[in-house]
Amino acid sequence: MPRPADTRPGAERLRKGQELRPRFEAGTPIHQLAEETGLPYVSVHADLKLAGAPVPSRPLGTLADITGLKDRYEAGASPAELAAEYRCSLSLIRTRLKQAGTRMRPVGGIPAFKRAPELTVKAVGLYHSGYSVRGVAAACGASYGRIYNVLTQAGVRLRPQGRAGQQAARAVAAGRRQDQAA
Repeated sequence: MPRPADTRPGAERLRKGQELRPRFEAGTPIHQLAEETGLPYVSVHADLKLAGAPVPSRPLGTLADITGLKDRYEAGASPAELAAEYRCSLSLIRTRLKQAGTRMRPVGGIPAFKRAPELTVKAVGLYHSGYSVRGVAAACGASYGRIYNVLTQAGVRLRPQGRAGQQAARAVAAGRRQDQAA
């Protein structure tokens, strides 16, 4: 929901800018100041500029902003999450990350089996014990597609679908039962 237009008089804007300037210069991002004050980003930016703060002419223009952006990205945040957080375009996020020398992840992000190693271990174990992909998905509380991706990215050779796959699963389960009985 858009915020209402800023109709404060100039003296109040200058006072607010002077009040926020020390926090801004200490490293608090403009978008955080805007959230805390309930004012639009552009109003906080204008107030800081009016108070003489060295505000960037574009979002993410300072070295501190770019360093924080790079750190968040390398910690696992997606470019889309960062664009929403910094209230700027996805292309600006990508540009700033590249300018900072960030090695970009492949489109699609981190492979599923690396994001959730515990899910991978559980899914592979269940699949090798005879569960179908759908059965593994139900047991893990995940979608079929997610489990399929986890298994294939982990290098699991999937059984054929249909009757042949069911027979292969029964053979695997029967072999395990015989091994346990011996």
